[in-house]
Parts: sequence; C-alpha cells; structure tokens
Amino acid sequence: MTEKERPAASDFGIATAASVAVCLTLIGNLTAHNEDIIWRSDLIRALFALPLICLALGGVFYALRWRQAVFLLPPLTILFFSFNWVLNEVVLEAMLPVGERWHEQFPGIMLMYYFLPHLTALLLFIALFCYVLLFRVIEPRRLSLLLLAFVMATAAVTSPPVFRILLEGSDDKASLISAELQQQLERAEPVADLPDIFLIVPDRYPSARVLEESYGFDNGAFLENLAQRGFRMASNDMRANYPFTYLSLSSTFNLNLLPETFSVRSMVPSLHQSLLVRTVKRMGYEYVHLGGWWSGTRFAPQANQVYNGTYALEAKLTTFELRLVGMSPLLGLYRTVMGNWTGTASDADYYECHRLKRQLEHIRTLKRGERPLFVLFHAYIPHNPITMDREGNCIPPIRSPLTEENRHLDASAEDFDQQLQKLADSYNSYRRMFVGYMLHFNDEVLDIFDAQRAASSAAGRGLIFVLHGDEGPYTLSWLSHNLNDNEIRVKPFELPAETLRTKFGILGAIYAEGFPGGQLCAIHSPVNIWRSLLGGLLGLELPLLDDGQFSPPLSPPERDTPLLSIDEQLGARQRAPGPGCEQVQLASRSPSPQEEHRK
Repeated sequence: MTEKERPAASDFGIATAASVAVCLTLIGNLTAHNEDIIWRSDLIRALFALPLICLALGGVFYALRWRQAVFLLPPLTILFFSFNWVLNEVVLEAMLPVGERWHEQFPGIMLMYYFLPHLTALLLFIALFCYVLLFRVIEPRRLSLLLLAFVMATAAVTSPPVFRILLEGSDDKASLISAELQQQLERAEPVADLPDIFLIVPDRYPSARVLEESYGFDNGAFLENLAQRGFRMASNDMRANYPFTYLSLSSTFNLNLLPETFSVRSMVPSLHQSLLVRTVKRMGYEYVHLGGWWSGTRFAPQANQVYNGTYALEAKLTTFELRLVGMSPLLGLYRTVMGNWTGTASDADYYECHRLKRQLEHIRTLKRGERPLFVLFHAYIPHNPITMDREGNCIPPIRSPLTEENRHLDASAEDFDQQLQKLADSYNSYRRMFVGYMLHFNDEVLDIFDAQRAASSAAGRGLIFVLHGDEGPYTLSWLSHNLNDNEIRVKPFELPAETLRTKFGILGAIYAEGFPGGQLCAIHSPVNIWRSLLGGLLGLELPLLDDGQFSPPLSPPERDTPLLSIDEQLGARQRAPGPGCEQVQLASRSPSPQEEHRK
C-alpha cells in the first residue's frame, strides 16, 4: 500500500465524527419513539457503548490503512441498522401469507423463511462493504463530509428527548411511592417465620363474570380447583383499578392509587423500584423475577435472579438495547441459531411460545434456599398474541384483530360495514383460541401451585400464592369506537357499560397458608392486595383504599394525562371495608415432613 492510500489523521477525524454522529442519531431516533419506556441508566449505557464500537472499528481500519473502509463506515452503519426494517416491513410482510401456507404443508420450512432474511441482510452488508473497499467506486471523503453534515442536523432534531431524560435527575425521582407509607413499612418488624410468596400476574386474564358474558365460557371448574386447594376468591368479580398494565401494576405494586394526573414516564421507575419490592427485600426475601418483552417488567434491578425465558446474552440487554440491536440482522440470527442449537425452538416464529414454556418450567422447579422466596411472574398469557393451543402445543402466533386490522379501516369507505363484519368474524374466531390458551394456563398454574406448596412445606415454611389479572381483554366495541383514527382515541364515558366491565373485570385469587392470624380482609381490587398481606406480615393495620376504577380519556395516553373516575359507568362500586372488614378464613399451614418426624 502506498503512502497516498494511507488515511490521514484528518480523514480519520472526519470519518470517525460521522460514525459517532450516526450512532447518536440512531439512539436519538429510537429515544424519540420510545421516550416513555427509557430509563436514564439504560440510555447512558447505550450512549457509551455504541459510539465506542464505531470508534473502535474506525481505529482498526485506520491502523490497517484501509482508507476506503474508514470513510464508508458511517453509511454502512446506516445500512446495517436499516436492513432489518426493510426486510421485515417490506419483504416479510408481503411473503407472510405464502410462508404460513408453506408451514402448514412443510413443518419446519418457516425456519428458512425467518432465518434466511436475517442471514441475507448480513451477507449483503458484508458484500457491499467488500465491493466498495476493493473497487473504490466512490470518493469516500466527500461522501463522509456530506453525511456528517446531514447526520449532525438530524442529531440536533432528535436530541431533545435524550437530553431531557439525562437531565431529569435520578431514576427514582419520578417514583409514585408514598413517603409516609414507606416510612410506616420500614419501621415495622416482620413476623418470625416468613412464608414464601408467589405472585403471578396473567396479563388480560378476565374475571369469571366477563368470561361468561363476553366469551360464553364458564370458568367454574378452574375456580373450583383453586377453592379445593385452599384459595379464597378475592371477589366473584374483581375489578382492576386501571385498564392498562403500566397504570394497574404501578398502583398495585406501590399499594396506592395514582395521582389524578400522571406522567407515563413515571411508570417504569415506579415498577422497577416499587414499594412492594423494597419492602420484601428489606424483610429478607430472595427476589426472583420473571418478566418478558414489556419494558415495565422485563428487568428488575433489585432482583436476586431475573429469568425472562430468553437466551443468556439477550437477557442481559435492556429493552432499549434490545430494540436497538433488533434494528440490525443480528438479533434474528442469534435467536434462530440459539433456538436450534439448544433444541428449544423449531423456528423463529415460535420464539415467544418457547420463551413462555421455559418460564413456566422455571417457576415450577424453583429451589428453596435459606431465605424465603418472593417470586414475581408477569405472564403474557392469555395476552395477545396467542402462541399455544389448549394442549400447550406451540402454534404460529395468532394476533388479535382488535389491535391490528382495525387501524386500517375507514369509516367513510363504501364497504365499511362489510369490513366491520369481517373484523367481527375474525374477533369471534380469536376469542375461541383465547379460551383455549387460558385453559392451558389454568392447568399450568395448578401444577405450579402444587409443586411449590410441596416445596414450601418441605422447607418448613408457609406459602402465600397470589393470582390476579392486571386488566381485562379488549372488546370489539372498545376499539371500534373510532376505527378510522390511528391513535384509537377512546372516551370511556361513551363506551357501553358491558365493554367497561370486560376491560376492568379480572381474575383474583389468594392462598395464604400460615398467614398471621389466619384471616384476611376480603379484597375487591388489586390496590388493596398488598396492603392487606404486607400489613399482616408486618403486624400493621394498613387502611384499605376505595376500590375505584379510573381511566385516561385517551388510549394510548399522552405524556401527561388526567385520570377520570368511571365508577358510575361501571355501576355502584364496592367500597373498601373499614376496621371491621369482611374476614376471609384462610388455609392453615400443613406440617412439613420434618415437623411430622419430630412429632
């Protein structure tokens, strides 16, 4: 290589600046579209790691005297993070009906269908890189200068959300925790023999009343199985306090109703650092967390163990980093290779199914240590998409038409009635699959409970097992309110009472073996579950709150949104009982084998 071919220091500076600018622009764009789920610490890690990778690559090319490569790194970075979008939104979207038909006739063909595009993207990226490097078809210095100017301008536009998150202060600042309630819990001493605690939140699991009214299904057999095992129904028709997961769980996990106006940005830290988690950690529990793809419960900074059912490397990425990597072909390749290497996925289409299966098996087989367990499992069953049939076999994901097809309907179109009827037919088919998905989960829950009750008994501990939904499922009338509006603006006051009952009606059941006093106040909404349980474990009489139901006027809510009481639309609500609350007799703890031996 001649001296002329060696990149000058100025060349390296221009190309490196452009590369870093591209990385910052990617982060800025992703932040702008996901501002409400990003935690400051996650953003700092990405801002440090991605530009550092670009700098390292530029330095390698400079050291190897690859002048063309130094300059072409910025545009190739853009192409690398664009390939996946093009393939998924254009190629795969067009091929999906063909791919599904192939899968019915040739099981396993979907492996090629999903694996090859990711592999093709990576090979095209490498081929393009080699082509411009070897044949020098472009003057790279001029391209890098133009790209630098363009990217810097774009970065300036996309940077405000990044700076706002970085300057907002600590991640704990937006917490919804009541300082007075936290101090009260911190001052109390726990009972001597703490039970193991299992909290399972099946997302969008409806109440028995909702299943009967909206799905034509009687869930009585499952409820009877729970009752025979010592569960006490919190209510025949428990109602969520809020109709969306981040509102509902933020309220439940912090033992409080939300303020009248809330910021969505406060939801993630209120879940990651909830009062429930802080309290059980202080009490000496070992915290095991099972989340999933949703940012609110995917990670748990205070957990001793996090198990998302994903592969080891992927599990270490935050939601923000996962979306960033997901823009490239790497994530699809990694999932496919790991799935086939470990034998846990027949193809990428079944990824979510096998992830859930791994989680269900993990919680069923959890071992006991010296400390009592606190296990939180946010289960995306029977949440959309449906990934298993009644027997638990993996199936190609079935997505609810209420959150997909309706966004394309136009109320002014001549064939609107026909489109709406087609949507209704699709919704009825989806409901049948929903019930099968839920029934399989019922079987899994009973098996998990039986296994963990035996394990707690063998360890000489009691067991608290809480099972409740966070919100009910969507209905056709909820989302057909204004089908031609892409933001699906819904005013809860305009919705039928039956629709609201479906969205707020949830499953609720509590098992508390060996609970202090042996009794628990009857509970009619999730906000009071942990006020009652933690109060008993800490010897406190925490007052129960009104079992009110609230909803934002828009779906999805904006950044700062008022919450409206919709009790009147739902009918007369049950107010929380006072000091002389309705008592529910709980199961007494059965003696462990060790205790039986001592007798």
